[in-house]
Amino acid sequence: MPVDTGSLVLGLVTGIAVPLLSNIIPIKEALGNSLRDALDRFRSGVDEMDVQFMRMENVGVAPNQIIVALLILGNSFLTLYVAPKHIMEINVGEAFFTLNFLLIGVILGLIFLG
Repeated sequence: MPVDTGSLVLGLVTGIAVPLLSNIIPIKEALGNSLRDALDRFRSGVDEMDVQFMRMENVGVAPNQIIVALLILGNSFLTLYVAPKHIMEINVGEAFFTLNFLLIGVILGLIFLG
């Protein structure tokens, strides 16, 4: 199978140029600080950080959103880890059970949406 040299060159140039160009500005900012400013412990600068603890209800996250996020997390764990694990270990019964469980969850989700 012949290799298209244009695609090869484009892939190589993109793979080398994009990471180099994307790192220029962060490296300039990191090297822009003098060593004295970076190591000065007593300087009160702009780099200070405040930490605040806030309740999720006050921020705008409802308990329903947390429940939906946990359900999505569980479904993605079943889809991306458990089902392929059973298929690779040739546990056909467990793989079908997992896939049926996910299918029932999708159907119930569609019913509740409608």
